[in-house]
Amino acid sequence: MGVRWITLVCLSLLWVSGIADDDSSITKRDSKSSGSGVERRGLPQQPMRYGHNQAPHYSPWATIPGTYGKEAYGGPLVSMGHSYNPHSVYLSYLSSPAFGDYKKRCVRSYGQPPKISENVLEDALKHGQIAADRFMAAEALEFRTGHYLNVSHHGSAGRHQLSGYLRRYEDMFRKEREAIEMEYATKYLYEVTALVPTIRLGKVPYSDKSCYSNYGRPGANDLKCDAHSKYRTVDGSCNNLRHTYWGKSFVCHLRLLPAKYDDGVSHPRTTSVTGAKLPGAREVSTIVLFPKTERSYYTHLKMQYGQYVNHDITNTPTSTPDYDGLLQCCPKSNHPQCFPISVPPNDYQAVRYNKHCLSFIRSAPCPLCTLGVRQQINSGTSFLDNSAVYGSTPTTNHRLRQFHGGLLRVGKDCYGNDIPPQTSRPYHDQCSTRDLKCFDSGDPRINQHPGIAWMHLIFVRLHNHNAMNLAKVNKHWKDEKLYQEARRLSVAQLQHVTYHEYLRIIFGPVFMEFYALETKHAGYSHYEPHTDPTTWNDYAAAACRFGHSQISSFFALIGYKPKHGHHYSLGPYYNTSMKGYFIRDYFFNTRLLHDGWFDAQTRGFLEQSAETVDPSITEDVHNYLYRDVHKEKSGGDLPANNVQRGRDHGLPPYYAYVEFCHGIKLRAWKDLELLIPKDQIYYLRKAYKHVMDIDLYAGGLSERHAVDADVGPTFGCILGVQYYHLKFGDRFFYTHGHQAGSFTLSQYFLLLKQILVMHLFLLSIEQLDNIRDTTSLSSLLCETSDHLQKVQKKGFFPPSDYNPYVPCKSFPGIDFNLWREKPHH
Repeated sequence: MGVRWITLVCLSLLWVSGIADDDSSITKRDSKSSGSGVERRGLPQQPMRYGHNQAPHYSPWATIPGTYGKEAYGGPLVSMGHSYNPHSVYLSYLSSPAFGDYKKRCVRSYGQPPKISENVLEDALKHGQIAADRFMAAEALEFRTGHYLNVSHHGSAGRHQLSGYLRRYEDMFRKEREAIEMEYATKYLYEVTALVPTIRLGKVPYSDKSCYSNYGRPGANDLKCDAHSKYRTVDGSCNNLRHTYWGKSFVCHLRLLPAKYDDGVSHPRTTSVTGAKLPGAREVSTIVLFPKTERSYYTHLKMQYGQYVNHDITNTPTSTPDYDGLLQCCPKSNHPQCFPISVPPNDYQAVRYNKHCLSFIRSAPCPLCTLGVRQQINSGTSFLDNSAVYGSTPTTNHRLRQFHGGLLRVGKDCYGNDIPPQTSRPYHDQCSTRDLKCFDSGDPRINQHPGIAWMHLIFVRLHNHNAMNLAKVNKHWKDEKLYQEARRLSVAQLQHVTYHEYLRIIFGPVFMEFYALETKHAGYSHYEPHTDPTTWNDYAAAACRFGHSQISSFFALIGYKPKHGHHYSLGPYYNTSMKGYFIRDYFFNTRLLHDGWFDAQTRGFLEQSAETVDPSITEDVHNYLYRDVHKEKSGGDLPANNVQRGRDHGLPPYYAYVEFCHGIKLRAWKDLELLIPKDQIYYLRKAYKHVMDIDLYAGGLSERHAVDADVGPTFGCILGVQYYHLKFGDRFFYTHGHQAGSFTLSQYFLLLKQILVMHLFLLSIEQLDNIRDTTSLSSLLCETSDHLQKVQKKGFFPPSDYNPYVPCKSFPGIDFNLWREKPHH
């Protein structure tokens, strides 16, 4: 016994000696072989070393994640405020780097002080309020004259703006109104005083304060955060204890590059560098991103899992009208938030379906703390935290819980198996019918198609599985404790599958190492309090959408077939031996889960191949997106929407990101040959008049894949920066050590206390190791299935001799005894 205690003391001393203060390790590269068991992460330095015994490796990318200077930001990071105080805004302006830049250049040139005063600024803000009132009046007129869509009328035009409409119940409209006022105030200064262009508002740095404090409510940014709580807040606040709004729901996206708007403030990019008009988004879609079929080596589950991850990270709501209806943008509308996509006369949609306009609603503007260019909102939390299931606001979260046994609400299929709960807004979801209600979840996009609903159900079942098993070993735990621990565990499982399996096949080993995304190393990673986890606009509006090219028109249903229910036939579209459905016929249709096809969907995703990541998008989302099969012959165009969304958000063209990420200047078509195949350059030249006009989405998707990666180097750069920030900027990330929410004790315990509770300390380390050792995509599918007996070992790869089927019972599963606690008396 004495030898054992001496050993424990020595081990604890070694462990303590290997731990450094947060701030002292920010610039250290790594210490995988230091013996401390701590993976230290800071900013990658150049030259970088992959290991102590390897030669220096110089990065081929100019971009290094972790922190950015003020020039990399496009506007202030905020939460939403109330009334405006011109004096506080003016003081903020006087202290801003933009004002310093104006003073430096203009005073030197003309010997004059800046011609802006508090009165001028107050006039601009008053103008903004008046213009916003006119905006509201025009919107009311559109409603009175019938230029709107009834919410209960199902169709592609309404479903396109559903995420914004459902967010109106979370005070979305008031927030949008505030942003519109400031946008008009900015335009007033821009057009009337000619001062705004000089101070380059597009490069005002993000504020560390919220709108509440900036608009005359000092201290309102000081949220009451419990630094010792090991559980995340629902809305993402207080993750960073210094910057409490970082990563929170309903804050603005960040920008890697300043916004590029036609008018410098908010008008979408529609003009070529030649002065002519840019090609329409539908033209780019049909010429550059035309449909073709090419199967990849990966399963269709790669596409479906990726969509769920992106929905969990970001949800940019569309503009919301101030009435109980949806915007009607086709035929042409005068509503300022309409940005319809024109369909050329010789287009397939025009010739076959007599459709000349595709409805498109602009994303809702994000309220800004200072005058500046238009920004957009992320209504979800930025963190990879299963908010798609749990919700991003307390109201949504409360609606989804049972408040008994730590469980989430569920419905039942025709066999009594769990499915997502029934929607609370059947008349507003663009989905429910009299005899078939659609689903409710933390993310309003759950009903888009059967695949994403199936993915939501996996994590609903996983949470409840965890809660019930935790209750077995801790009978004294109350509902709240069971819920929080089950949530904490399921989030860790989601993060493990994402970083350990999914991102590996997206990035390949070189990108994974450069962006420090690996989680396989023993020990702990290191939280970086200076790294902002908020989502990047460049990611949300373009780079993350690479996955759309993986969608197959046909979704297989394999193996288990319910004894009754709807029969899913092949139809006339495709020749295959697999049963299934075409997605064009099943947008916003939840019948499969109601009829008990969960396991058949699982087998279909595990055995069917995804499409390759390339500049082609399948026909069913190219011409039939979100159509109501009972009312419409055609629907929207997903790749056209992606191009239009990038312009709506003011994303700079593709060439700017190539220079930002790689230091390569693209000025002529021949310059593209370094990144894009010649045959694809032909289509780009056919669509665009100049190489500097190419949209980020079209250019990024056209690139050759990086070595061993599934995306090109430019999308890899943007994705890498985003996932770096989501990992190291998340205080609760499952591999981070020495935080309140870590699967370990705090590093700040005294040595004596560490020795006395050493058994508990080792148990907590065992929890993390158990998650790493037992969690895989395939094991989660087995755990949450109805009757699945076997799966291939690696779910993202098709079954083969190298990836054989294994019995579900062979997966060990989480050892819940490691979570056992003694009752406190």
